[in-house]
Amino acid sequence: DYSEFISVFGDDIPYRWSVAQGALPDGITLSATTGRLSGVPEIAGSYEFTIQVDDGNMTTSRAYTLVVAPGEQSGD
Repeated sequence: DYSEFISVFGDDIPYRWSVAQGALPDGITLSATTGRLSGVPEIAGSYEFTIQVDDGNMTTSRAYTLVVAPGEQSGD
């Protein structure tokens, strides 16, 4: 299983997380309320996506690349 939190610093909570561009690997989800990426990826490969966070006053985003190596996906 994969699990990672996207961190942000500031006082204006709650935050709202979303994928602004690209796509997460199949089997991986992003919690809109915690910023946690989790799950079991289904297909090996390199995945590029942009995560956006909004606190009601400001929106910011950052690009990420997640590499799923062969043998790390579900069913293997």
